[in-house]
Amino acid sequence: MSRAISSVRTARVLTVLYGTLLIVLATVPRVEGSGIAVSDWVLHALAYGVFGGLLLRLGLGAVMAVGGAAGFGLATELLQMLIPYRSFEILDVVADSVGAFLVILIMKAGHKVAETFGWGES
Repeated sequence: MSRAISSVRTARVLTVLYGTLLIVLATVPRVEGSGIAVSDWVLHALAYGVFGGLLLRLGLGAVMAVGGAAGFGLATELLQMLIPYRSFEILDVVADSVGAFLVILIMKAGHKVAETFGWGES
């Protein structure tokens, strides 16, 4: 098996597992006072930024990866409307989208810098 095929397969598995984790986290009751002194929006941005990065790694273009992460964030928020102890928050969807956009922007910029300096070439 070539290294490229193995890398894509690994990215697929990680994306599915991570997406499943996001669904689980979106459906379990919130733990108040868990000791995490970070804004909920920052956590959303980081979580969906990672998801967007995984989508980009799958080979989706940047726009599709941001859209995919934002759409997944919207879907999890809509799912929360069906759960009595959770609620839909449009600002969470905004944070998800912004996080995906920023992470993908950083990844694309890093790739461009690596290309410019010849880093990562075999």
